[in-house]
Amino acid sequence: MPAIFQDTDVNLLHEKIQPIVDWRPEGDKTGLLIHGTTGVGKTRALWEIVRRMWVEKANQDINMPYLFLTMRKIESMIEQGFDTKKHGTMLDSLIEHPLLVIDDLGKERLTSRMASDLFAIVDERTVNRRTTIISTNFNGTTLLERFENKDKETGVAFIRRLKDYFRIVGCS
Repeated sequence: MPAIFQDTDVNLLHEKIQPIVDWRPEGDKTGLLIHGTTGVGKTRALWEIVRRMWVEKANQDINMPYLFLTMRKIESMIEQGFDTKKHGTMLDSLIEHPLLVIDDLGKERLTSRMASDLFAIVDERTVNRRTTIISTNFNGTTLLERFENKDKETGVAFIRRLKDYFRIVGCS
């Protein structure tokens, strides 16, 4: 956890974010999506959720591995996967990881390949009930608009997965 987020005071977070720091996956809703404007505390809330989940598992003597990645990092990993001819292996590692946190969805350069990979990651993670937590500045409509120039059908399916399998919290 980055030092800047270690002393998070939940009471200073946006009022709609405060109640979700204790969020846990439940049933088919294995994902959490927080959307809102810059500066409301989305990233800080993600780290606080991960910290609380990690502490809970550690208290049970269970190791809780997680990946916390910005979209810039995921974009870089995808590009590097093609360069090293390990794209499939890299995608599988994102899909199979027990807890994946994606910060700043929508800040990536959305190519057709990126749209397809994002859908594959979210689709396979939801089908296998793997916990995924996402932050974004975009709501469903504005996220879909990002897909329209690349692959609207994939965008519609992507948004559907989010609506069906994620608890969605909006704040602005």
